[in-house]
Amino acid sequence: MWDVISRTDRYAEWVAGAIEVTDHHGVAVVGKTYSERNRTLGPLKTDSVWTVREIEPFKRRVDTGTGFAPLQDVTNTFEFRPVQAGGRTS
Repeated sequence: MWDVISRTDRYAEWVAGAIEVTDHHGVAVVGKTYSERNRTLGPLKTDSVWTVREIEPFKRRVDTGTGFAPLQDVTNTFEFRPVQAGGRTS
């Protein structure tokens, strides 16, 4: 799972609001940016720029985004926890 999440060029494959990734750096690196074309509300579309802010491999990643007017300071947090047999977590 982390191999997909950490690839900024693959977001349009699995992020519902991402139409396409228009600029990327491949594997996420703190401080680097990537750009997307996104669906917003109804037929509206926007261009966004995201900055990778925090990475804790296999556990957590935080990105901040701009370009979602009228919203400001958008934060996207990916958090993962281990799954035990039977699908339950501790």
